[in-house]
Amino acid sequence: MSFVSSQGSRVVSVATHLAVVAGAWVCLYVLNDWLFSQVAISVYASWIFLPAALRMLAVLLCGWVGVAGLFIGSLMTAFYTHGFADPGMLVVLAGLSALAPMMAYLLCIRWFNWQSDLRGLSATQLVVLSLLVALIGASMHNLHLIGIGAIDSFGPTFVTMFVGDMAGTFIVLYAAKFLLGFMPIGDRSAP
Repeated sequence: MSFVSSQGSRVVSVATHLAVVAGAWVCLYVLNDWLFSQVAISVYASWIFLPAALRMLAVLLCGWVGVAGLFIGSLMTAFYTHGFADPGMLVVLAGLSALAPMMAYLLCIRWFNWQSDLRGLSATQLVVLSLLVALIGASMHNLHLIGIGAIDSFGPTFVTMFVGDMAGTFIVLYAAKFLLGFMPIGDRSAP
């Protein structure tokens, strides 16, 4: 009986993580669209993209379940922005958006011998990971968009996506740091 209950609780936990990541993606995307639509150069790229921070955090905190949650959230927002005109393209865009942070994360583990979770990562390592996530994500998206003829050249959209991902990541991380400053801190002198 305990095996069944542990399996059931694992399924609930995975479903909860999927829902939280996908829901957070949608909320950040809609907030970004509302706050920063004036700095978007196209439906594909904006100079500020708040959901970029979630890409990194979802992978660091939830692993492959985070990737799946990012895919679901990205697919939902792709339908929001593009409608149902080309569902295949939307699936590819959502897949690229979800896989880029995991690729960056796995490269950092392999190249730099990082731990396989968030514990012990320094601020410098988070910046390196953020840069790599933005670089891989912007590159993969732009190569795909050029390949399907949605954009004419790599440069302008790539630069906007890269800068937008970095700006969005830093805005969210610093906002989180600011908000954490208001949370009560326990007795630091206790063992």
